[in-house]
Parts: sequence; structure tokens; C-alpha cells
Amino acid sequence: IVTLYLLSGPQTNRIGLFLLSPGAAAEDLGTTSEHFTACVERVCKAFRWSFDVARRMLWIPSWWKFNPLSENANNVKGYLADLDEVPPSLLISQFCKHLRFVPSVHHALFQAAAARYGVRTPSRHRPDSDGDGVGTQETDTETETEQEQETEQETASGASGAPPRSDVEAFVEAWNSHTTKPIPRCLEVSPDRRRKIAARLKERPLDSWCEVFDRIESSAFLRGENDRNWCASFDWIVKNTDNAAKVLEGRYDGHRGPAGDGLTAKGRRTMEAGRRYLEQAAQL
Repeated sequence: IVTLYLLSGPQTNRIGLFLLSPGAAAEDLGTTSEHFTACVERVCKAFRWSFDVARRMLWIPSWWKFNPLSENANNVKGYLADLDEVPPSLLISQFCKHLRFVPSVHHALFQAAAARYGVRTPSRHRPDSDGDGVGTQETDTETETEQEQETEQETASGASGAPPRSDVEAFVEAWNSHTTKPIPRCLEVSPDRRRKIAARLKERPLDSWCEVFDRIESSAFLRGENDRNWCASFDWIVKNTDNAAKVLEGRYDGHRGPAGDGLTAKGRRTMEAGRRYLEQAAQL
């Protein structure tokens, strides 16, 4: 079930590299965040997919094998625009470098995307001996040195591969990785925001804030399913500690949107995903 959810669920995008909120997924599937995360780890190990736990990002290396790219360059440019929706991560580097299932006519587009996100792509590429695993790049000495430096950086900073971050940057990154559209991301940290973030971090640790962000992501009301179409925002959560307390107390749990068919927008998306799962199961 988790595999089907990752392949075609409401959080999946068009490129197989996307933000994955365990909180929202657990609500969709009727389980807990911990159990869902454990299932994702087992799925990734079985299929050789990658899951960046810290940034809540999933990458499916064989995505283009089962979703072949068309010859239309404009379509491919549109797909690559989905990279704007994911936070910085080593998975973006791996995604741009993994050209095994990408037609050669589109390699230049992936190289342009790599340059845009500060990633160097190999000029030559050969598949590995396994069927669906990540390909092995033929690199020159300079590129090998860069890869060694990336590996050293990943080892020194943990599995996420992120450089050492300040507490404020970690807070912002947690917000962006734990929440998804329509909740807006935080793109700039003004002096006023920095001051408020520092104050909030004195009141509760980052782990507790991650729980707050997960609860916001799981709340239909805070995701805009209300009579005002209002969404929780970054400034709303950092302006004082009362809003976080209300979220943790469950004040926004179970809120529904305007009257209609009795379902929230997320509920309708979940029902549609379930219908697709049943169709795929019937085909299998």
C-alpha cells in the first residue's frame, strides 16, 4: 500500500523527486507517522529508492523508466520546474546526474537544470550492472575529487548531507520540509523573522516544532479548508507561542471545510487515490 501511495498518491509529482510529509501520508492511510516512515524505509531498501529523512524528500531513480519522457522539450521543461518545489538536498544532485532513462535529446535540459541548482552533471554515463539501480558515472579526476568532498561532507554532517546550519536556518528548513502546498513556504528570513524564530526556539526545542509543523500539515482547517480559505503561514506560527500551543492541543484537528459532499479536499484526493490504487491492483 505504501509503495502504491508513493508512486501515485496526492504528494507525488511529475519527476519522482518530491517532498513527502509522513504526517499527511499517515492521515491519508489511517496509520501513524512512525509506522509510515518505517514502511517507507523498507520500501526504499527493497527498490533502491532514496529517502532524505531530515528534509522529507523521496527520490525514485527508475521514475523515467516507467514514465518515459516524450520528445517534446517544452513538456520536459515543465516537468523540471517541479524542482522549484523541493528544498536543497544531495538528492537534487543525484537526480540531475542520473540520466540512464533520460533520452539523450534531453540531456542538455537536465544539465541546464543542474547548473541552475549548482549541480555538475557527468558528460558520459553508463548504467550499472543492476536493472533499476542508480547508474555509475564515468568521471574525470576533477569530478571524482568533488564527489569525494561531497561524501566527506555527508559523513561529517549526517545522513541528510547538509552543511552545519544555525538554529534559525534549521527552523526554516523544518517548516519548508514538513509542510506542503497550499501552505506557503518561507523563502526569506528578515531580521524581524529571525528575532521571532530565536524567541520561539527558546520556548520549545526544534523537535517539538517539527511536531507542530506536522500537526499543521495534517489539519484540513489550517490547510485552507475553511469558510475563508485561510491557510496557516510561517509568520502566523512564529509571531507568538500561543498559536503553536493551540495546534498541539488539537484545536484545529477535525475541522472541515464548507458544506458540500461532506468531504474535505484532502478527503476527496484520498478517495481518488484509492480509486487509482484499485484500478492498478486490478491490472496487476
